[in-house]
Amino acid sequence: SDSDLEIIAVNQLGKVTNDYHILHHHYATPNPINNSILVDDPSNRNTLRSLVTKRIQEYSHNSTPSNYQYGTDFLISKTFLQKSNYQDHYRPVRPQHDEDAEEEAEDYDDLLNLTIHETPTKKYHQSILNYYVPSKPISSTNYSILDSLISNFFIDKQASSQYEKSHLKTQDAVTKNRIQSLSKITPLDNSQLSQVMNIWNSRINKQLFSIFQIDVFVDDLKTLRDGKWLNDNIIDLYLNLITDSTPKTYAWTTHFFTTLQDKGYQGVARWAKRRKLNVYEKDIILVPINIMNTHWALAVINNVEQKIEYLDSLSSNGNINAIKLLSNYMSLEADRLGKPKIQYQLFPSVKTPQQANGYDCGVFTCTAARYVAEKSALTYSQSDMKVIRRIMAYEILTKKLIE
Repeated sequence: SDSDLEIIAVNQLGKVTNDYHILHHHYATPNPINNSILVDDPSNRNTLRSLVTKRIQEYSHNSTPSNYQYGTDFLISKTFLQKSNYQDHYRPVRPQHDEDAEEEAEDYDDLLNLTIHETPTKKYHQSILNYYVPSKPISSTNYSILDSLISNFFIDKQASSQYEKSHLKTQDAVTKNRIQSLSKITPLDNSQLSQVMNIWNSRINKQLFSIFQIDVFVDDLKTLRDGKWLNDNIIDLYLNLITDSTPKTYAWTTHFFTTLQDKGYQGVARWAKRRKLNVYEKDIILVPINIMNTHWALAVINNVEQKIEYLDSLSSNGNINAIKLLSNYMSLEADRLGKPKIQYQLFPSVKTPQQANGYDCGVFTCTAARYVAEKSALTYSQSDMKVIRRIMAYEILTKKLIE
């Protein structure tokens, strides 16, 4: 055929829609859609080819970057995940005045900011990034082990014995999953829970109170809702509640380690002095560690047992650089205080309960800090996170930990 192009569009009613109806007037509709060119008559191929060429030239001359999600701005491929028009084009469109949706969109922006501005420089950082920014989308329906097993289970009729073994293994996994889904932590009573829900359901972001030199707003408490990343205000405040109830424990702020890492000891040399803190007089020092604005972990400096441990709710080979940096900090603090140095044992990866999603790391970090400060075994698990989130919100509202 000497026809170069054939484009036909059919609407839901089965009628041909096109933007050129001169050839066959019986196809015309009252409001033709300018989305196609109808090719159905060999005698008019040259005319249609001219029309196609003209249309392409007009488009090339007049086209501007599309404001729609599914546009055809080819420059997107060259600026993939760069913070320019990409965010505006692809940011989830949400109904107006939908606070929950707006917060979800903000979470999406946070992920974009991470992807654009942070570059993993260490193997550990890369492992964290691989968890939070997978190479392909993960189905939102695969929430539990059970869902994953069902969606991926394959029965080979030619291998019945293999199927039997797989079936038994699946049953065991399902049973284990159901047992683990039951939280072993006592939840809030109805009166306590109602106080939390009143804040979570509030649509006014007002300041609630100030404590430990931290201004606490409604939106801060809302980061404790299910599926949300905790912000640094909540983590700082909760660690202060922990140290308030365990005087021999001290917790650095969420910005301490980042400053130490970026600026070295000189960046934090006066922090302890300004607080009139002798780090060697504390049994335990808790150090929250933020990795690439994506993940929270916890380092524990134990002066009694003379060790520094790294607790990470994502299974990994550990973060030896972080605890070496803290060991060096303690050594320089000993020089400043005129104290004998402690030769700490370093444990870059301590067995700790693991998270099963991409948003509970902050809760795991705060929970680990509390259990360590109280010298309790780390017996919590992923199944406890919803209960713990509500307990944390209530404890922050009442400014006191529940015993």
